Amino acid sequence: MKSNPIRKGKHRKRGSGASSGSTEQDAGAAPRSHEEMHQRPTEPQIQQNELEPRNQTLANACREAEANLRHYADLYDFALIGCFTLDRQGTIRQANITGAEMLGRNPAELLQRRFDACLREESRPGFEAFLARAFENGSREPYEAALAPDGHGGRHVRLEARIDDGGATCRLVAVDISGCKRLEEEREYLQRQLQQARKRQALGLLARALTHEFNNILGTVLGYTDLALERYARDPASKLSEYLREVRTAGQRARVLVDQLRILSHDSLAPVCPPLAPHKALADLLPLLASDIPSHIELHTHLEATAAILIDTADLRQVLAHVLENARQAMDATLSGRIHVELRMMVPEGSYCNSCHRFMEGNFVAIEVRDSGAGIAEEILPRIFDPFFTTRQINGAGIGLPLVHGIMHQAGGHILVESWPGNGARFRLLFPAVPLPAEIGIPADDRHLR
Repeated sequence: MKSNPIRKGKHRKRGSGASSGSTEQDAGAAPRSHEEMHQRPTEPQIQQNELEPRNQTLANACREAEANLRHYADLYDFALIGCFTLDRQGTIRQANITGAEMLGRNPAELLQRRFDACLREESRPGFEAFLARAFENGSREPYEAALAPDGHGGRHVRLEARIDDGGATCRLVAVDISGCKRLEEEREYLQRQLQQARKRQALGLLARALTHEFNNILGTVLGYTDLALERYARDPASKLSEYLREVRTAGQRARVLVDQLRILSHDSLAPVCPPLAPHKALADLLPLLASDIPSHIELHTHLEATAAILIDTADLRQVLAHVLENARQAMDATLSGRIHVELRMMVPEGSYCNSCHRFMEGNFVAIEVRDSGAGIAEEILPRIFDPFFTTRQINGAGIGLPLVHGIMHQAGGHILVESWPGNGARFRLLFPAVPLPAEIGIPADDRHLR
């Protein structure tokens, strides 16, 4: 088949024209392509543009992490419990603010300090054993400890430990349980008070029944003794008269004992007494009572001017006689001794009565009797006011101090007892202070009665 040269020429011409047009177009567009080349971002710019969002994301993440760190640091520092990090020697490596406040210091002062130095002496051996168990076998058994007085003295904490850092350190948590301890002490105090009340109620019922019957018998004995003295022993020098007088004296002593038992049973009412100046009363009573104290025991007094008290002089004498007798008996085995009697004003703070276990507050007139005897054993001290309780094997009735308890509380007073085994004991008889009559003004007085 033959080709058409004319058509081919036309085709070539068109093609040539097209090519020429394209070349002109390209030549005309070349400057624009050069500008575009200058505007196109380079490879570092592309990378920078790609990194900017990432950097922004990382910066936001860092800020969020720092905020979370501050948040958790605040949660750690201001937690309601104390948090510590200890090494195997018990040295504090880290402490939060709450824990430092428990120990009475700031966190910086606690670093490199032994934790047991912040505990009371009696809690330290137990803490060492607690820490050893935690490091040796991972024990999580809690331990209760008392803080040292230079921190929050009187506070108790419950400690729990958890091993960390492969056994190199432990995380120690301290929870303040002082409130629970106070509630427990109050519960024990109420239980003791209830036991004392029940015991005294039972003994009171027994004493009331005995005194009623015994008083009737005594009435008969004394009545017929007086009748026999009047009818058959008119001669005072006769043996019969002497015997009957002895019977009457014994009966009168028995009647005094009945009156004392009535005090124990709370069956007698407190007499209405005018205000008594204790300084004058003691100045009169102590020389008389000193005659019953052996010569090898010294009796010293220091009597200050105080307010008045509401008690009968006879009752005050009986109270002092029993307390002084108790002090004398504490020095029976010694070749020498000393009893010091002091009168002064006193405001007991946070004290509980040793006989009735009630809290005391207000102004009191205190009569203190301190001896240099053997003291009272710790296990015996809670029982010394129990009726018929005595430690004396011979001639011990066990009603002296219970009578002191009865008379003191009828007068609205209380008793504080302190003992130092081997170094004596001190009884404080506390009477509510009442205004002293204006006509009675007595200066302070120091005496060495024996």
